[in-house]
Amino acid sequence: MSTLKKALILIIASLLITGCATNHKDVEKQALTGYVTEKDFEKKALLVIENDETKTSDENLYAAEWYFPKEEAVFLDSKGNNISYDEIEVGHTVSTWSTTPSAQSYPSGAELSKLVINEESKNPINQMDEKSAIQHAINYLKSKHDDGIIIKSASGQKDYWQIKATDYDHKKETNLQIHAQTGEVKEF
Repeated sequence: MSTLKKALILIIASLLITGCATNHKDVEKQALTGYVTEKDFEKKALLVIENDETKTSDENLYAAEWYFPKEEAVFLDSKGNNISYDEIEVGHTVSTWSTTPSAQSYPSGAELSKLVINEESKNPINQMDEKSAIQHAINYLKSKHDDGIIIKSASGQKDYWQIKATDYDHKKETNLQIHAQTGEVKEF
């Protein structure tokens, strides 16, 4: 074998080895925007479910995903400041990004690469924020049933929050009023 052929084979082999060893970065894509409805401290996981405002399909189904933060996951508040995982609470409206496809289940599951807490609304007259109203609603609904809770909408009224909720199967619609000063919950 000639020296030229050997050199050419070595160059091609080294290019192939280098090309195969190149580290391909995962592609990050925006996933769900919705309410954090559960936080599992043991598994370090967040359940995010779309609501009427953030829903992406016309179907009756609300996308729901358990997110498992990657070690290098980024968490930001509504102003773009870095926060810790511990600062994310049930009731926050969040936007999520992932580098893995969703599991084929309901709710599905995926790794979380980035999460941004969206700006919160406050009751027009009293100071209870949307997150707190949703927390009251979820606690109330969990005491009544635990068939999977979807918060469809939340709106601040004069002195209360109006929350519309359903279960995963959409069999039970629930309308709640959360008093904006006391946190008292009433079904109507």
